Amino acid sequence: MVDYEEIIQGLLRARAGQQAVSAERVYFTKTDRGVDPKRENPFKYWPGTVPVLLSVPYSVRYLKNRKIMKSAEFTGSLGYLTGEMSGCHVLAVSKFYRGDPESDFPCIYKSFMGEICRKNQINLVLNLQGLTRDSQFDVDLAVISMVSKGEKVVKVLVRSLEGCGLTGLAINQLRPEPGSVAHFVSSDLGLTVVQVRVNRKYRVPNQNHHGFCRALAALVTGIKDLK
Repeated sequence: MVDYEEIIQGLLRARAGQQAVSAERVYFTKTDRGVDPKRENPFKYWPGTVPVLLSVPYSVRYLKNRKIMKSAEFTGSLGYLTGEMSGCHVLAVSKFYRGDPESDFPCIYKSFMGEICRKNQINLVLNLQGLTRDSQFDVDLAVISMVSKGEKVVKVLVRSLEGCGLTGLAINQLRPEPGSVAHFVSSDLGLTVVQVRVNRKYRVPNQNHHGFCRALAALVTGIKDLK
């Protein structure tokens, strides 16, 4: 039986929050100055050992309807540490490239994702995004169809999230927009995809170290249980 509190305490002792702050500074460029993706790779990919890909599309700023949008703060470093500790593959946007991974078509982010999935025989994609602090939920889980593997994945994640004290959960059926990551993964790649949106109060390790470690522990133990 998993001792969630022991895992959380271990992350606290290891100062996982400080590791996240460092990773955010090193890997994720927070600027309005865009890079040319033909000259500079705007993505960061960390290979894993298990056939699960954690996608983090909004780890830096992005362009939507010609407006520069804010990043989902610390989703990048949360994804990075989850990959380090669980063995899953991680793909995140690391530099502002004047695109929107969730709506562009064609899309260089999703094309790169497809290459990763095919080369590594990925069978599940978790699409990590953020919720605002004033959301009534700690975590929102959404899957395209609550049957078969998608339903099983959600059950495993719910068990880990609740075990780590994140009890304000929303479980929804995802209706992916054409061009979105979820639509691409399910329709083009034929894989199961679950959207995981984490409340900002669990994504501020410099303000809520304990909460961040709870969210990290939940993702790590959940992915390990999915193996």
